[in-house]
Amino acid sequence: MKDFVKNNTAGIGLLILLSITLILHLLILAGIIPYNIFWGGQMENEAVNIVLMELFAVVVLLIFMGITILKTYYPSKYPLLAKAGMWIVFAYLLLNTAGNLSSEQIIEKAVLTPTTFLMSLLALRLAISQKSIRKP
Repeated sequence: MKDFVKNNTAGIGLLILLSITLILHLLILAGIIPYNIFWGGQMENEAVNIVLMELFAVVVLLIFMGITILKTYYPSKYPLLAKAGMWIVFAYLLLNTAGNLSSEQIIEKAVLTPTTFLMSLLALRLAISQKSIRKP
């Protein structure tokens, strides 16, 4: 796997996909995209629950983006945080893939399952890497 996808590709690809996911959640939070096609179709029609879940998703995505930037560009600055954080990102995305696969919503199964699986593979690639991709 190390030779198949370069660190550069994995890091930038994961950041792009995380950014798109962040925008998606912000659009749901803003009411532009309906929330009922996400969250496994299980979200109740309570504005407070929707806002809290979306805010949680936004915070998690921002943390994951920070960890990805740290592991991609500055792994020697905080090596334990970069390595452990990337493994946490990988595990979370893999569990998210399983959740999307078990969703009642077809859009989650058809679109988000392969997307989160790809993101988990990119996170795995970064987790197993030993060095940064380039110096900024």
